[in-house]
Amino acid sequence: MNPTQIAQTFLKTAGFYTGQVDGQWGPLSEHAAAAWQASLVPAPALVLSVGSVGSVGSDPSVPSAPGSLVIGADGWLVGVRRKPLPASGRTLSPIGLIMHATCGDTVDSSIDGEPSGVGAHFYVERDGGITQACSCLMQIGHAGFSTWKDPVTGDQLHNLNSYTLGIEIANAEDEALAWARKQPGFTSIQARHPNGGPVQEWECYPAAQIAAVIALTQAIIVRFPLHFIAGHEQIAPDRRNDPGPAFPWEEFRKAVNFFA
Repeated sequence: MNPTQIAQTFLKTAGFYTGQVDGQWGPLSEHAAAAWQASLVPAPALVLSVGSVGSVGSDPSVPSAPGSLVIGADGWLVGVRRKPLPASGRTLSPIGLIMHATCGDTVDSSIDGEPSGVGAHFYVERDGGITQACSCLMQIGHAGFSTWKDPVTGDQLHNLNSYTLGIEIANAEDEALAWARKQPGFTSIQARHPNGGPVQEWECYPAAQIAAVIALTQAIIVRFPLHFIAGHEQIAPDRRNDPGPAFPWEEFRKAVNFFA
């Protein structure tokens, strides 16, 4: 083996490399090496100022740097709350990330109410607390019937559960507004959904929640060679409308520097 193959073998053994051990040091190898280096960050430095619920050692007086959330070799975020849901039993090498809205009240009520076989990898509360429900290395039913064209390979993908991670963001969307309007700090917009329909009310995503979604996405981008990030409303436009017009896609994509 040449030195590059040795490095690729090490990264693969550590769980950070899903490519071929071919001795060619390309973007995938760079990505894996960066993820491995990020995993060496000491645990006390993790999860700062991204919300109190589900976080460990949170201290709002200490700023967090991009990438301070770390996904370990087992596919679990280091130092955040876990509330496992049953996975499908099928392994996953994610190349995409799907944004969802819970269309309900709290993260816990959403996780507790998930039907058998359904759920997402991550849930983000309105105050920014992150809960992980499934390892990033396992498939779970978050996308349902769905299609998307891979912008890197040009392949038409079906059943996005087989290719993607899912982030559920606590938000009433257009389904639980009666509950949401009673909550402190509630704000909303009037808008028409990009997929069509009437102008209606949509719950806004609080700043702390978006900051947590950004930090989580940065950790995912460092750990996995993503090809795309999309909304549930984009991969299943005939039946889903989340995360909806209140989700700040432009701000989010600029913050994570990912536009595919």
